[in-house]
Amino acid sequence: MRKADIGVASRPGLRTTRPGDAPGSADAAHAWTAAGGAVGAAVIDGIGHSTELHALVPVLAVDAARRAALRHPMAGLIGAAELLQNPGAPRGGPDAVGITARVRPEGTWIAWAGDCRAYGLDPDTGILTRYTTDHTVAAHYAQQGMPADEAAAYSSNITVSFSDLSIAACNEAPIPKGHTVILTSDGVHDQMDPTTLNTLVRAHHNDAQALAEALVAAAEDGVEDGQPYRDDATAIVIRPLPAPPDTA
Repeated sequence: MRKADIGVASRPGLRTTRPGDAPGSADAAHAWTAAGGAVGAAVIDGIGHSTELHALVPVLAVDAARRAALRHPMAGLIGAAELLQNPGAPRGGPDAVGITARVRPEGTWIAWAGDCRAYGLDPDTGILTRYTTDHTVAAHYAQQGMPADEAAAYSSNITVSFSDLSIAACNEAPIPKGHTVILTSDGVHDQMDPTTLNTLVRAHHNDAQALAEALVAAAEDGVEDGQPYRDDATAIVIRPLPAPPDTA
């Protein structure tokens, strides 16, 4: 019997092609349910757009999600990062950030590196809470007291990524039992205001796939180097289902 309602959605962005760029998306997502009932999920956001990177990110997402379900979200995150790492190679190879989750009846645990995010929706109060802090220069400056609108200029400066990731550089956190878990790449949460995010969550809180698709579709266009720009956008929604009534 299904223990969770799971939604996964992703769409490539719109960008100016640079030398070495490949078409397609550098985002990937995967959710997998272990035989014991734990749901493992991962959102991976590649840095750049090379052909090699585009081929790697779906592999990283599958690996991270399965490890998260079977072992722990941190194992999923570190394991995926190790698949990308290549000690001794020149710097500048494929890199990524990501977030993993393990959702079980007793609660959820998450681990992340970079600027992917996790939110939890309390089904009783309808309150949406963010459980991650971005590993970016912008987040650091904001913590030091810089006004949010000024700090936002540094949101693309990542301070923790997969290329040299270690357990010491990751963060992890719990999300309470029964809460709907929402994982997003920055192409979702950075391209819509918090009011829109909350409105979509309230409108689709009973349908994980509808909510994932709505979040991805709502990410707005921007401008980069004077050209229209929209980042790759990816979301996973995991809504724990109540246990069936005991008929014994």
